Amino acid sequence: MGGFMRFLNHSCKPAAEFKEVSNRRRKTVVVATTRKIKRGDEVTVDYGGDLWFVCRCMQDGCHHRSIQDEQDP
Repeated sequence: MGGFMRFLNHSCKPAAEFKEVSNRRRKTVVVATTRKIKRGDEVTVDYGGDLWFVCRCMQDGCHHRSIQDEQDP
């Protein structure tokens, strides 16, 4: 069950973003790329600012690394 979006992982430097689109009858959410994606690249999105997950993106400039460091004993 569920759509393919459940397979999108987080990155602080994502390759795509969520967009809300609508016509006269309904609204839906789609994933739109934010940069060119090469064959074999993972399509990632930014889950946002609320830290409800452990960020493992390992990107330079990770938004969540300092928060996680503060929370680790």
